[in-house]
Amino acid sequence: MPFQDIIAKNFTVSVALPEGASGIEVSVPISSKYTVSHEKYFSFLDFFGRPMVVINMRNAYDIHNVYFQIHYTYSPVWMLLKPLILIIFFFTIFLALIVYSRIELSLSSQSKVKSE
Repeated sequence: MPFQDIIAKNFTVSVALPEGASGIEVSVPISSKYTVSHEKYFSFLDFFGRPMVVINMRNAYDIHNVYFQIHYTYSPVWMLLKPLILIIFFFTIFLALIVYSRIELSLSSQSKVKSE
């Protein structure tokens, strides 16, 4: 470390997990020193929000520099959600454009056809 004698008064680590993660377990070696909370985080194309684990610690020193682990379960079906939603969105846009180009909205062409 370039700085040896630094004291961090408030230490916060935020970890955003993938959308659809469940069964979240956080294992921190010194559990009495840390407070762990769970929040929702919304980013680009997130519909249900990503679970975010926030680990806070006050009066942190160099000896508190420890590793932590986060265990969660994730269904591979969630990986197909965003591409499927984008495919459906573009399909409906193209379908609406096809329908719009096929229909005739002017009244004058109908009156010409009736008069002939």
